[in-house]
Amino acid sequence: MNAADAIYPLTPLQLSMLAYGLREQDPNAYQVVAELTISGDERMLERLQSRWAKLVAACPALRTNVVWEDLDEPLQVVLPSVSDRWQPLLDVRDGGEPPWHTTPIPLSAERLWRWQAARRTDDRLSLRFQFHHIILDGWSMSLLIDALLATDEGPLQKLRLAPPFEVVVERLQDPMSAATSAFWRDYLEGVEPVELPVARASSPATVKRLPFALHPSILNGLSTLATALRTTLSTLVHSAWALALMELSGNRRVSFGITGSGRSRHRPPLSAVIGPCIETVPLAPPAWDGERRLKDWLGVFAKGQTEALAHGGYSLTQLGEQADEPMPPGWLSTLVVAHGFTAQLGLETDASVFETLSVTEHSDLPLAVLWVQDDRGLHGSLLLRQDRVEQTTAERLRTWFEQALTQLAAATPYTRLGALDLLSPREHEHLDALEEASVDVDASLIADRVHGHCLRSPAHLAL
Repeated sequence: MNAADAIYPLTPLQLSMLAYGLREQDPNAYQVVAELTISGDERMLERLQSRWAKLVAACPALRTNVVWEDLDEPLQVVLPSVSDRWQPLLDVRDGGEPPWHTTPIPLSAERLWRWQAARRTDDRLSLRFQFHHIILDGWSMSLLIDALLATDEGPLQKLRLAPPFEVVVERLQDPMSAATSAFWRDYLEGVEPVELPVARASSPATVKRLPFALHPSILNGLSTLATALRTTLSTLVHSAWALALMELSGNRRVSFGITGSGRSRHRPPLSAVIGPCIETVPLAPPAWDGERRLKDWLGVFAKGQTEALAHGGYSLTQLGEQADEPMPPGWLSTLVVAHGFTAQLGLETDASVFETLSVTEHSDLPLAVLWVQDDRGLHGSLLLRQDRVEQTTAERLRTWFEQALTQLAAATPYTRLGALDLLSPREHEHLDALEEASVDVDASLIADRVHGHCLRSPAHLAL
């Protein structure tokens, strides 16, 4: 602790990662891995290793570790230097996959990252970068890999001149402004937490991945609607998830988390900072109103999303406390993350990112949606903690989410919210059996239809 370039507190995001890792004793929590295949031989590898050493010297986050034992509060310590050595080169020119060293990097390690390389052929290399999310986020990873593989000094010089992560930490220590408190009080008005059915006590404490994939034509339809509404694909994905949560819970106003870069709201923007600036921000879409046009509902949704990201930078507990009726602990149960990594590289490169995480790379919430768009369409996975969420519930949410996206892809700005039908034919059959043929049924929430049936029942008073 005496030989340190800097010592400073953890951000709310880092504190939640540390608390989760210590509480759950899950060594795989928040381990992130990037794999790349590039053209090059051993001389190329030597150049990359030399360039990485310069990045370690330039970026304090790569020399940061975390200490907490016997301290009043956890701290992050920037060391003057750490080993920049890579793992020994593997040789798989005879075929097969590299026997990567996949052991999780413990939070107590002095160096919270690891590089490995393998020779695929005489002129092709595979690289594997593993790090703990407590020191880096996906934005940082992209900047680092871009600088590592660049053919000029520009990206490296940009990182040398960038402010250290300590600047972000200092700004997050500022008390919440009155304007930010007022925003969250108004924004969270009427929000009802979504309670997901809890899994059986015997369910394993592991992560289950439920994949989904939509045809490229669906992505094209969503892009067309986004253009017509002057909004983004992310907003439409978020709205589809909101509709699925409304259908599941029967709540007219729901909330869920999204991730923000944590960089753009700073002045000046801290786009080149290396560190875990990313943050979880609650979204609270407008209340359900089946008669409202998409252009109006999504317009309010998008405006609120922009303002929520601008007023982020605080823990979910702090934000929930700003509501007129403070939100209970764990008031957010789901998270939506735009996932994927594309490096803008000057080399022939195939890049992919995957993670072995406790729930998501950003949070220990019970259920998360990771999504990405590419030439295959819109696809991704729902990640659920099997000990905290029933799988059947997650599967139902996945179906409604896919259906909401499909319905939005075929919609126009003037489509009514109530015209978006998320239910399957079988679900319609079950509900139709409850209702009289004379009842005019719009595509409304299941809870509304069941409630209507109860009111028409002779035993409705008892119900």
